Amino acid sequence: MKRKLPGALILLAVVSVFPLSLSANGIATVVVDRAGNVYFSDYIRNRVWKLAPGGPPSVWVRGKHTHHLVLDQNGALYGEEITPRGVAQGIWAASPDGHVSDLFRAKRKGQSANYRGTVFTVDRSGSLLFLRDCQIAKLTADGRLESWAGRRCSGDVWKSDTLRYGHLHGSLAWGPDATLYFSDARSVRRVAPEGIVTTLGGTPVTLFADPQPGEARFDRAVGLAVDTGGNVYVAENHDRTVKRVAKDGSTTTVGRLPFFWSPTGLGLSGETLYVVANLRIPTPGFLAGVVGNPSVFAVTPAGKLSSVASARGSR
Repeated sequence: MKRKLPGALILLAVVSVFPLSLSANGIATVVVDRAGNVYFSDYIRNRVWKLAPGGPPSVWVRGKHTHHLVLDQNGALYGEEITPRGVAQGIWAASPDGHVSDLFRAKRKGQSANYRGTVFTVDRSGSLLFLRDCQIAKLTADGRLESWAGRRCSGDVWKSDTLRYGHLHGSLAWGPDATLYFSDARSVRRVAPEGIVTTLGGTPVTLFADPQPGEARFDRAVGLAVDTGGNVYVAENHDRTVKRVAKDGSTTTVGRLPFFWSPTGLGLSGETLYVVANLRIPTPGFLAGVVGNPSVFAVTPAGKLSSVASARGSR
């Protein structure tokens, strides 16, 4: 008599044959340029997609294992280059015409410390700002490295209410007044131009600590976007929601993704908010293309959610 295999064993067999699409850093990001072109990272297939207004997605950058994307004021696109094991190689830049070149490279063993790779952004002078050892560090175009905000990690770093940087897969986003915003697991921080750090919303605690009773917090804040009025939009990865934090700290929910999707990155174009999301469950690589992981959704000011782009069928 034939015996049927339990469903769990069948799933285990499938997963062992096909690679999982979600790694330890299952973060994709999205940015929008002034012309309305949407770019989103696809770390599963080592490429970056471009969605022109009214057109289908096309591959803009190939061969780069990238999670975090940044646009500068001149329309250049920046991305990190990460190995499959999560080791930072540096930062690449793509000009508006699509030419890709290396911008910063990580120093090799035995050399002085330089860019080590994590969440980053670029300021108006072309300097690279990134998270490093519980600080926001600045690496200038001529290679000078300096601390811009925070202080180096120490054994008691988690005891500081203002300097605890607990989550390195958050986001850095510029506000209209040259203020930098930073998502840190359960909190959103504001960094003034002179480097002073204040907490805008949530409670700054380490990602893995148990929440305290009555604690006001975000449920793994990752992607950020800031509008011209200084309102901050936050992607709550574990809660499937996108929230808006006003200047006075009041928080409202502006969108919620479908059940199996988690928001990881945000981009603004006028009043339309773009959200890039990953599946909440590990997915075999062949199935990721079928379901379109990652996918981009649009949220209108009225809260209407629609799907606008995905990596569906790209493999």
